[in-house]
Amino acid sequence: MIEACIQGFESHAASNPAFRNSSLFDRYLRATDVLAAHLRVTYWGAELLVYRRYIQQILAFNHTKTVGGASEDEGLVALAKEADVVNKFTLEMARRGLHALVQSTSAFHDLPDERFVVTNMYSTAHAQWGGLLILDSAQRDPTPALSFVT
Repeated sequence: MIEACIQGFESHAASNPAFRNSSLFDRYLRATDVLAAHLRVTYWGAELLVYRRYIQQILAFNHTKTVGGASEDEGLVALAKEADVVNKFTLEMARRGLHALVQSTSAFHDLPDERFVVTNMYSTAHAQWGGLLILDSAQRDPTPALSFVT
């Protein structure tokens, strides 16, 4: 189901005239105007919504594991849960979510020095700050797959 959602996003974006001249999926593409930046943020934000659950699942599990002092029995239960939480599928979905988060956060980089046309600059700033906090948490997480974002 998740793959179907992402394929739907990509096919919609690929058929959209706004993306025909410049690739939305080019990770090094910088915005030339604020409307293009908003379009990219909207796309990557929608993709992030699909993957957010997996990022949260891994970060919350590792936080619980490091904070609580568990007995031997609880440790065995934690190992069983870890096998369920940290599997290849979950790691791949979390990695894709972090990629979408990086793209969403960097979509406003290199805008020309003009007056910004932002509908609500406080909510935009709040969303950007939240994204940076999640990226910081992922960078500090002990799961090796989350320690880097490509």
